[in-house]
Amino acid sequence: MISEIIEEWIKGILIDGITGNLSGLFDNVNAKVGEIAADVGATPQAWNSGIFNMLQNLSETVVLPIAAAILACVMCMELIQMITEKNNMHDFDSSMFFRWIFKSAFAILIVSNTWNIVMGIFDATQSVVNQSAGVIIGETSVDFNSLIPDLESQLEAMSVGGLLGLWFQTLVVGLTMNILAICIFLVTYGRMIEIYVVTSLGPIPLATMGNSEWRGMGQNYLKSLLALGFQAFLIMVVVGIYAVLIQNIASASDISGAIWGCMGYTVLLCFCLFKTGSISIPRDYGRGQFDAFCKKVLKNEARAYLRNMKRQRDRETMFSDLPQHELDKLCTVDRYPSDSFVFSSHGYDLHIDNELVAAAFANLPQQEQSILILYCVLDMADGEIASLTGMSRSAVQRHRTKTLKELRVKLMALMPEGG
Repeated sequence: MISEIIEEWIKGILIDGITGNLSGLFDNVNAKVGEIAADVGATPQAWNSGIFNMLQNLSETVVLPIAAAILACVMCMELIQMITEKNNMHDFDSSMFFRWIFKSAFAILIVSNTWNIVMGIFDATQSVVNQSAGVIIGETSVDFNSLIPDLESQLEAMSVGGLLGLWFQTLVVGLTMNILAICIFLVTYGRMIEIYVVTSLGPIPLATMGNSEWRGMGQNYLKSLLALGFQAFLIMVVVGIYAVLIQNIASASDISGAIWGCMGYTVLLCFCLFKTGSISIPRDYGRGQFDAFCKKVLKNEARAYLRNMKRQRDRETMFSDLPQHELDKLCTVDRYPSDSFVFSSHGYDLHIDNELVAAAFANLPQQEQSILILYCVLDMADGEIASLTGMSRSAVQRHRTKTLKELRVKLMALMPEGG
């Protein structure tokens, strides 16, 4: 009996905590989502007139003179380029000066009216957004009392453990929803601040429109303005999709599933809001991919060339640093049969280039010649020579040493003094 009373008391506390958490769970998100249509549908002047007037004054008094100096440099470069293209005035054409004057006047007109041009672009895009607001935006607020009418009865039917788990879930989801509300605030307010910053610097990029080489800066600036303007339309589309998705939660019978479903849709909303900035920027995918491919190929080719040059430097040696025996390997000498004296024995030939050595060798007996030919040409040992000539090893050694000594003495006698 006491345990049932305690259990009912704990269930009452948990039910009160859960209903309290759910009652204010989506208040911040509902408020921020409801403000999206008003924030993105406002022009820069209507969103905050104080910031608008400050930036307009800054653009006209500080940025515009800088843009005028840039425009003067750009148009001078354009004139020099036109003159050099006409063979330094040799192919004179008076119409090019009129074209240059017209381009200069048109560029001055654009730069001096930059603020009006930029505001006109935003007025046009905001008109599209405002016309689509009534069609896209629906009911975006989330109220659990309307989504799950029998919330109290479902909570009463749950156990203490289930209520405790659901209470922790509502705490976690409540913290997450506060963070998501801040994210929505960052997207909407960040977009307007970006619009103000981009607008204040408008005269500088538009000053480059008069030169064919620099006009890409001005074209990219105009693309960014259109992207910021139509980002509001994408935000409205995302919020409209969110409004349709959260209405499906009304058929959910599980309280926990309904809570996490609402949070999931809100997370998806924040993610899509952050993506609208990148989606609205126009891209030339084919050209960009080709440029990236070409840069990658050139970079890899340069890297391979430098790697091969380094490998070559590490392995090569200057001719001046080579030792003499290495230099001798790099040269060759033509040899002819008539340039040497040939002595044969047992089918092997000994070539002697020096005439004095050949004469001394020819005066040796045939047996000594055979021993020296086998020893010098085939590099045979005394035992191998003995088995081939039919002599003993000691006799071969004695004849070889005696003959080499006699040759050395004869050659020393034949060599001139000091040789």
